[in-house]
Amino acid sequence: MTIRDAFGPDFLPPLLAGMALTAACALLSVVIVLKRLAFIGQGITHAGFGGVGLAAFLAATGWWRDLAIFLFCIGTAVVIAVLGRSRKVMIDTAIGILLVAAMGVGFLLDQMRIHLRGEEWYRALTAGRVAPPTQWDAVLFGNILYLRSEDVWLAVGCAAVVALTLALLYKEIVFFAFDETVSRVFGVRTGLLHYLLLIMIAAIIVLCMKLLGLILVNALLIIPGAAALLVSRRLSTVLIASVILGEVGMVGGYLAAFGVWGGRLPVGPIVVLILALLFAASIVLNRLRSART
Repeated sequence: MTIRDAFGPDFLPPLLAGMALTAACALLSVVIVLKRLAFIGQGITHAGFGGVGLAAFLAATGWWRDLAIFLFCIGTAVVIAVLGRSRKVMIDTAIGILLVAAMGVGFLLDQMRIHLRGEEWYRALTAGRVAPPTQWDAVLFGNILYLRSEDVWLAVGCAAVVALTLALLYKEIVFFAFDETVSRVFGVRTGLLHYLLLIMIAAIIVLCMKLLGLILVNALLIIPGAAALLVSRRLSTVLIASVILGEVGMVGGYLAAFGVWGGRLPVGPIVVLILALLFAASIVLNRLRSART
């Protein structure tokens, strides 16, 4: 497989979907890093295991499978947000509990469907459908070629919604990200913004699961923003730099996996490694700039 083949009609749509999701993740990653929500993203990401198990238990496929995963992630995000804002439970404690609980529920439901498929009530619940075996390696690390044609349009639409939301609520989100307490005093609806961000993160995680997998999706939600914040202190520049760094990682990983290695290596880990190298380069650049001043 040559680099020209990588941009052919069979491989170009997944790349476009990946670039759209990368742009959305890169924009959100700036807010995630500023608000120190990285661990929350980790908790929502691992909730995907519970969603996969629920979808397998219900023998859901296609859009119904995606919906089951999305609802499970959204439910986890809301519980984390409620516990975090109630201050009755430490946020990291709540995330740690929900993280392992979601993984346990996911694997348990996946095994239960195997042992219950002979039960009459279970056949009635699933309307006689039989779910294919869960490909946990694909859930963990993703496969860009698993994306359907409709996923491309969904990815583009989701990226547009994220960009439009950040554009319309730019001042409020900036205020909220830098000082939530003061922004609340000035009338910013911080609770609404908090839940909105978590819902967008959950939606992006579900879409990116097919691309990078649940284990690696956090790289797109953290590294571009963290690296961009080392490059500049001007927020508008940081947002642009974050998107550029994310796209370099995505396109670079795609070309390395398909154009250089002929599709023999998975895209996800290569993308993460490139992003990690970009982050290391941003640290060096930041130190050189600090030394000059």
